[in-house]
Amino acid sequence: MGFALTPWSSDFENGIIWQDLQHRELVQAVHKLYGAIASKQDDSVIQSIIEFLHDYTKNHFDMEERYMEETHYPELLSHVERHKEFIDMLENFEAERVQSKYMANLSLCYDLNEWTLKHIRTYDRQLAIFLQNERGLAF
Repeated sequence: MGFALTPWSSDFENGIIWQDLQHRELVQAVHKLYGAIASKQDDSVIQSIIEFLHDYTKNHFDMEERYMEETHYPELLSHVERHKEFIDMLENFEAERVQSKYMANLSLCYDLNEWTLKHIRTYDRQLAIFLQNERGLAF
């Protein structure tokens, strides 16, 4: 028994090309992590994917936050708090992964995937609308 992860689709695109590409990569990485755990791959493979997620997420969030600061995005602070939620989830996942049972790890991957997609559909979509409409920025 497993959890069905919501796959990436064009419905998650917000119209900012760099952001859409990075979002897709993040979702694919979470799916890759899920697949590695589900197929009980070696711990070094799983750890490598987690490290990629850490690095990629940090770079992605830093880039988004720079754009928000430069454009004086009014929801900057709450958006940054959402980013911290994901970082906390990922760090908790990493800390608990070794001790957790197989199904718990799959559940945590499911939670990471759902958080990512909800964040894209809600907070990043609001940011994209602001950047495109309020500031006239097209990417």
